[in-house]
Amino acid sequence: MSRILMCVSEAPYGPVNGYRLQVSALLERLSKSHDVVVVGVRGSDQAPDAGGDDRLRLLSPFGGGVADKAASGAEALLHGSPMRVAALTRIMREPVREQLERFKPDVVHVASPGRLAWLAELLGPTPGILAALDAWHLNVEARAQGSNGLKRRMLAAEVHRVRRFIQKWHHRFAVVTVVSEADKREMMAVDPRLRVAVVPNGVDTAAYSENGTRGDGRLIFHGVMNYAPNEAAAEFLVKDVMPLIRPACPNVQLSIVGRSPSERVRRLGAYPDVEVTGEVPEVRPWLSRSSVAVCPMVNGTGIRNKLLEAMANSLPCVTTPLALQGIDAEPGRHLLVASDALGISEKVVQVLRDQRYAREVGQAGHDYVLRNHNWDMVVESYERIYAEAMSASLPS
Repeated sequence: MSRILMCVSEAPYGPVNGYRLQVSALLERLSKSHDVVVVGVRGSDQAPDAGGDDRLRLLSPFGGGVADKAASGAEALLHGSPMRVAALTRIMREPVREQLERFKPDVVHVASPGRLAWLAELLGPTPGILAALDAWHLNVEARAQGSNGLKRRMLAAEVHRVRRFIQKWHHRFAVVTVVSEADKREMMAVDPRLRVAVVPNGVDTAAYSENGTRGDGRLIFHGVMNYAPNEAAAEFLVKDVMPLIRPACPNVQLSIVGRSPSERVRRLGAYPDVEVTGEVPEVRPWLSRSSVAVCPMVNGTGIRNKLLEAMANSLPCVTTPLALQGIDAEPGRHLLVASDALGISEKVVQVLRDQRYAREVGQAGHDYVLRNHNWDMVVESYERIYAEAMSASLPS
């Protein structure tokens, strides 16, 4: 058993997003064999009550209002660091230092796309693992591409600050983990000194194993809908793909499911046969009632939990090559892949018209996720990384 200190930028409970889901699942499974303490900042949308979980040392959230964002922007300009880094530093520095002295961890697991990488300066001889998940700078670039005017210029400046921040801090960790080989290449391109390991995301395969009753012609795209790559994918699906599907499948409907839909996404609900649900209590019933999951990512990086969840639910999936980062599934067998609107529409029509083929693809996708993205494999990967990092930190 090892003592593991996890440092997180959002608490591992709801409202759920991909980051919180991954941290929560990792915490639950690591705690079965290790002594784990978590220091983290509650999101501005998260309640103070962590359900009496004594593993969590939670701090007041960084505000999400206009004034807080303006202050964060001013601090970024003043210090030359990415947005929110200065605020997180003020909130977390002393609590983390206190836990390092009191808990005396064997290894520190910093679960953060990057904003907590400055914690490396506090670790001393304790080995640190930075679970960066993806290439942070590419996600900021995606937000810039979806913006215009002053906001686009501000985000372009943020991309440069993020890259400098990665170069300054990430190499101080024993290992940086990302979820795909593509993210590894991007991170190494920013700083070749980095020691990067690929650890794919996990999925609760038991929770998503139900086949359900497939809807008649319903498509689903789900995720957090104020995330720039999801906004761009939703627009592409509604404006470019759906008009090509309707002539062949007049009854087709699209549900865009997920919390915090931006104004950009809410406007898509005005299009024919498109609904934007906003937050739902549970996404699994929506997956089970749908005929096809479509994940037409056009920018961004990282592994797509939404795609893995749909595949685990035995739902046939149609996606773009970009969404396959970190997913070694076989196109045409485990899921269907196309690069443009015409190709995506043809794949969707194919599975809508051929129910037997749809079931075959859905079952193959489920079996793939079960073999390659279960949480036991993810935890074992991290345990190997911890052991190697701790071994390397011991005096020879």
